[in-house]
Amino acid sequence: MEESLKTYRLLEALRSGDTDALSTIMLAYQPPAPSSPASSTYQSNSQYAIPPSPLLLATQCASYQTIEFITNNFLDKIDINQQDQRGNTALHYASQMGRIDVCELLLRQKNINDTVVNNEGEQAIEIAKNQETADFLEENRAKYVEENSNLFRKYISDSNYVGIQMLFQDPRALVLIDINTQSPSGFTLLHDAAKRKNLDMVQFCLNRGADVSIRDRKRKVAADVTKDERIKNMLKHGRLEMRNLKWEVVREILMVTCGRCLLEDLF
Repeated sequence: MEESLKTYRLLEALRSGDTDALSTIMLAYQPPAPSSPASSTYQSNSQYAIPPSPLLLATQCASYQTIEFITNNFLDKIDINQQDQRGNTALHYASQMGRIDVCELLLRQKNINDTVVNNEGEQAIEIAKNQETADFLEENRAKYVEENSNLFRKYISDSNYVGIQMLFQDPRALVLIDINTQSPSGFTLLHDAAKRKNLDMVQFCLNRGADVSIRDRKRKVAADVTKDERIKNMLKHGRLEMRNLKWEVVREILMVTCGRCLLEDLF
């Protein structure tokens, strides 16, 4: 009963745009544990009462100004990618309702992840209300990929490993930026890290699915450009582990990186 009353008060504040009441509610709001940046599905657990996300509710019933008030003041208390029991995020609902202005607002926020899929395996772009909304989301993603892929290539060229690690802290980058991106000479980040004998960066690459079999223009794989035996062994085991992965595990990796719907079309 108490939780129902809290939800009712939250809905009233959202619908009326009462920012004073909303601020009071948000001060007492206890968010659930944030979802994993690479998470693609929502796992519900009926044993725990998860308070409704103010942002999720706001996207469905509040004005743009009220939603903006929340993003400007309370994102430190809210997981912007939080999913409800249907697996939908705030971006899913904004897309489904054709609220392009809200989509644009959400996509400006730090750590937003437009690649999260709901329980039906659908990303926000796949449930867009109309073509205009879908086109906006597609254009935003294309711009993000182009800008950050170019930044990634520059980081590889400069061996800027700090910049690379910061880039991949973005949950969108984990899915949309190809860790196997090659330079004009065919070098990948894994080639560069191996050549520079940077054990930590080699492990960083392997943890993110780097392909140890990619060859540069001289037909060399990453293991060929290093004299460090530890790294050679890491790359060798990385190759063996990839070969020995069970099909179910490979399929799940593809679902996260390629999109669940695309995979279902292929198989």
